[in-house]
Amino acid sequence: MRWMSAGMAGLVFLACGCASPPPADVPRSVALVLREEAASGEAGRTILRRLVGDRRSPGELMAAEIREELRRRGIAVQDAPLGLDRSGAIDWAREGGRAGGILEVEVGRWDLESVGNGTATVEHGLTLVRASDGTVAWEFRRERAVMTLRTVEQRDLAAFVQRMAIEAMRGYP
Repeated sequence: MRWMSAGMAGLVFLACGCASPPPADVPRSVALVLREEAASGEAGRTILRRLVGDRRSPGELMAAEIREELRRRGIAVQDAPLGLDRSGAIDWAREGGRAGGILEVEVGRWDLESVGNGTATVEHGLTLVRASDGTVAWEFRRERAVMTLRTVEQRDLAAFVQRMAIEAMRGYP
């Protein structure tokens, strides 16, 4: 393989699925912060309750998927206390060196009014913030994720939330 150029070797390296290490300034421990809005309209709230039951909200389902993916990648994850804004979460992460950064999981308002037509929409995003200086290290935004419902069942929502989390984490450093 002496004839292989450096460019070709790089392509082979990428094709093997080998990943380069993350940049040194990306936190290897994060505090997960969930920010979630309610469904729009009474009908939407009723449908969402039917989809998720009383156990967990869609945001909690998404945070659980992201937490699991981060742990698979070797990143230590803690849940920040509920109700903290960004600066409060950064202060909490800094205390005693709890985490090198915060990962905000944002799930916007669900539009479930069109469920009769077999769709629902939601916006979501992730923001990784360094605890050391409060700067954004990475961000993902999706303005309108569309969920197609075969039936209005929990498995539909769980599968959709899982796909949202996987899509959002693709570019995570």
